[in-house]
Amino acid sequence: MAEKKARQYQALFENLRAATIVLRKAGELDYMRLSIAAKTYFMLNEKKASATENELEQLATRFGWSVSPRQIREAADYLQRLNLIRPDSVGA
Repeated sequence: MAEKKARQYQALFENLRAATIVLRKAGELDYMRLSIAAKTYFMLNEKKASATENELEQLATRFGWSVSPRQIREAADYLQRLNLIRPDSVGA
């Protein structure tokens, strides 16, 4: 059944396979760390500019989120491995 669907939706299947490879290479995160990565990505998009870890920590409080600079750095490293942000997007 799965093979039939893979043939039927070949482009979608290849996109899913490629995404799986990228995610595996970036490393696994637990749900909390993944949540912080999503929030960091959101805040950088809201800011529309690079930011320091402390700036993002302060911005997070405006959304009612509690994250530390260390958590933001870890999230930024993960987002960089996924090629979702530039290496200079988050500074110390």
